[in-house]
Amino acid sequence: MTPAPRKADDLTAQQKVAVLLIALGEDTASEIVRHLSDEKTERVAESIAKMRAVSAELIDEVLW
Repeated sequence: MTPAPRKADDLTAQQKVAVLLIALGEDTASEIVRHLSDEKTERVAESIAKMRAVSAELIDEVLW
């Protein structure tokens, strides 16, 4: 597993999408993901699965 990122600047765009979807919660995230291509859905799902933990501070950084 990938170590938990410490700052938003350390994240790729794909990882930032993963953080956003985690922050939105399962129901809202699933509504968004259903509009993505299969390839993009798979890549984002991989990013989510690789993240150990997402701190509230990191979520705030990604959102702002």
